[in-house]
Amino acid sequence: MNRRDFLVAGAVAGGVALTGSFAEAKKTKTPIIDTHAHWYPQAWVDMVAKDGAKYGAKVGKNNKGYVTFSTP
Repeated sequence: MNRRDFLVAGAVAGGVALTGSFAEAKKTKTPIIDTHAHWYPQAWVDMVAKDGAKYGAKVGKNNKGYVTFSTP
């Protein structure tokens, strides 16, 4: 695995970990309070947009124009 694939796989795994914890909280009706902001360098967003699909990650934009990430 080259460095780029490693970074993309790590980004996808991190997204899955966050998505999983939020999904579990929703199942149990636990309130979710996101008190911090996320910032990703544009180069990282571009890398995931280009190579993330083979790991199941998708980069898009919401109706406000903000970058969104989704994972399987």
